[in-house]
Amino acid sequence: AVSAMIGVQLLSTLVMLVLAYLLASHGTVWVAAAWGIGHLVGGVMGYLATVTFARFADNAPVDDERPLGELVEGYVERSGDDR
Repeated sequence: AVSAMIGVQLLSTLVMLVLAYLLASHGTVWVAAAWGIGHLVGGVMGYLATVTFARFADNAPVDDERPLGELVEGYVERSGDDR
């Protein structure tokens, strides 16, 4: 999983740098476009890596409406409004 994240980051950085180099002669707007395209490629590749070979287990509980006491260690729930 870590190597997939590194690979996706390397690919998106490479796309950004190559496109920025190729498009720099057309102005800074095209360099910004290269930056955006690189991030878009990274997002797509990250998604594809996650759904194909670098899957992560979803360990989240089905019921996400847990009381605060279960979320914060040392939390003591008070009854009433005795502040």
